[in-house]
Amino acid sequence: MFLMSLGLHLVSNFSAITEAECKRLSDIPQTQAAKADIKEIEKNLKDLRDLEGRKFSGAFEPELKVALTELFSRDADKVSKLEQFYGLLWLIARYKDIQDRRVDFNPADVKKILLAAKVFSTPEVPNSIASVTLFWSKAFKKATYAVKFDKEELRLSLNQGKGFATYREGLCQVAEELVFYGGFEFDVESTRKENFYVSNFKEVDLFGKFGSRGMVDVDINYVSVKSVEFLKGSPFGIVRAKVSRREFQINQHSVLLRMVTNFVTDKSTQPIDW
Repeated sequence: MFLMSLGLHLVSNFSAITEAECKRLSDIPQTQAAKADIKEIEKNLKDLRDLEGRKFSGAFEPELKVALTELFSRDADKVSKLEQFYGLLWLIARYKDIQDRRVDFNPADVKKILLAAKVFSTPEVPNSIASVTLFWSKAFKKATYAVKFDKEELRLSLNQGKGFATYREGLCQVAEELVFYGGFEFDVESTRKENFYVSNFKEVDLFGKFGSRGMVDVDINYVSVKSVEFLKGSPFGIVRAKVSRREFQINQHSVLLRMVTNFVTDKSTQPIDW
């Protein structure tokens, strides 16, 4: 899923996978978006309220319906659950009737929408939502979401526990889990090319077995994703990531490695989902 270059790579802990199979998986989608019932999504959006009981949408329903249909009717080979998740949240912000910059949504209503949209393979994340706060910048058409969970740490297994395999730098690498620290925050917007761009992630890391093998051997467990741009019409995304600061809280590393990873961000284009 998310990889690091610069000598820091996910090292597969799935010894059964062959090198040939890992290479085959490297540049192809390993998941598919599920077929969602758009009418059920629309119904749940109409029922969406904030904590004051105010209705989410009404005036913009025709435009919202067109946008939802476009997002959830795409060829499953050309979109991911992850893109649909962030795209849905951007549409909610873009077409809300509530004029306040900050909106605190009813978490039970948000859960119903996410389950109807089938943007998660399991209900674990929607069922754990304790609060959802939206900050909307009308001038920049940018949404900032702060999601809180009902537990201090939530680990989401990727690809239904199989992880995401890719072959880079002579290694078969597997990304295993997303780790949320009580919730997470992010910005989401739509680019001029109509790609959903998500950035400024907080309180979430990618967990796996990372490292370098060569002149210097390094083992890394936690990576922080800085941004993802989903490329419309494909399951690929442009990912920027770096070694998480949590890595240095959990594991011992040299001062030099800590300094270098403060300034270096990796960029890669790859199939991306959860």
